Amino acid sequence: MTIHAAFQLERLSKAELKAERSALVAVYFSAYRDLPHYAYHSRDEVEDYLSWLHRGDRRGFYVVRVGKEIVAWMSVHDSWRGWRGDQPEAQGELQELVVARPYQGMGLGRRLVALAIQHTARAGRRRIGLYVGEQNEPARRLYERFGFRVESQWNIWLRMQRPVDPVVDQQLEGLGDNL
Repeated sequence: MTIHAAFQLERLSKAELKAERSALVAVYFSAYRDLPHYAYHSRDEVEDYLSWLHRGDRRGFYVVRVGKEIVAWMSVHDSWRGWRGDQPEAQGELQELVVARPYQGMGLGRRLVALAIQHTARAGRRRIGLYVGEQNEPARRLYERFGFRVESQWNIWLRMQRPVDPVVDQQLEGLGDNL
């Protein structure tokens, strides 16, 4: 699937996740370089996090490549029921979205947020949520442009959600079969 002529989007299998672990960790650390208070700090923590994300929804783990290099990745779960599993209705949850610093500002984050919403719509869910660091203004503005609204705060994290229209949101610009 192509996002832009230079960018390729793909899902990672469990075996590919293991093979690409170093690259995924490098992108994570690059993306969080200026936001260390929101990030895991050790390679082992990030590797455990990657495994947890992938187990949560294997179909929702996407990477963006330039050639063979991974430059961004995202995890979206389409059957999230909250941290304690106590939400009465499953919804989508954008668990993580990271873009390596040299590739920030090229529209990859925008495309990946749209894909997360589309992924959720295809699963028939009516809402999608996420947590974003309270001082991560660029990410917050991006999510707000997609209709996410702050609903609560937990420590340094803002809880944002938006409704999902299963018909309209499957057709978000730049996505679908034209990736």
